[in-house]
Amino acid sequence: MKETYHFKVLFEQCPDGSFKAWAPDLPACKASGGSISQTRDHIQEAIRCYCLTMLENGAAIPQGPPGLPAIVDEVQVSVSAA
Repeated sequence: MKETYHFKVLFEQCPDGSFKAWAPDLPACKASGGSISQTRDHIQEAIRCYCLTMLENGAAIPQGPPGLPAIVDEVQVSVSAA
């Protein structure tokens, strides 16, 4: 039986112009690529393989509630040593 899962994926552009992506619901599931499109393909395949491995090992695939919006922001903090 084929199941369909939905995952939030975060993308970040690296200083060299490439991209990296990760799925917060799947720890250590990451991918990179030279373009956003290539990175999307890579993370999709990484997620598929991650989920297959979990199923093969009898683990449940973790997912947050579908359809909730994702908010990505940047914060700045100042840290000084005591």
